Amino acid sequence: MTSHFNLWFSTSTTARWNTTRVGYMIWPHDEGFYGVRNGSELLARFDTPEEAVAFVVAVLPEGIGPAN
Repeated sequence: MTSHFNLWFSTSTTARWNTTRVGYMIWPHDEGFYGVRNGSELLARFDTPEEAVAFVVAVLPEGIGPAN
């Protein structure tokens, strides 16, 4: 899902994002970098979107399955 150019993963294709969000959020406008955040806490910054997505995907919980 995206909102204001931020990216996060969800377990639902229809429910509200704040009840189905999984993992961390990627902020593409974090001082010229791709910031990975847990709420307002900055966890990491990356030079490319691919690096940020790889980080977020690597720490997703196991067994969440596809979105419904």
